[in-house]
Amino acid sequence: MDEAIELYLADRCSLGRAPKLAGVTRWDIQDILSQRGIPIEIDCSQSVDEMDALTKRLECKGLLCSS
Repeated sequence: MDEAIELYLADRCSLGRAPKLAGVTRWDIQDILSQRGIPIEIDCSQSVDEMDALTKRLECKGLLCSS
């Protein structure tokens, strides 16, 4: 975990890659960074892609109605 966070802080891995290296979810690593007072830098283009993917998953499960 600490190694993944160090790589993230050194800009040697992204917020998407760090949790994979640490063996946790993206949400887990964001919580850990927040608890440690480490700012989270989000790439807007990645965020849009992630939101689109989440929307599709929720629609497939019938948890979100598309308009």
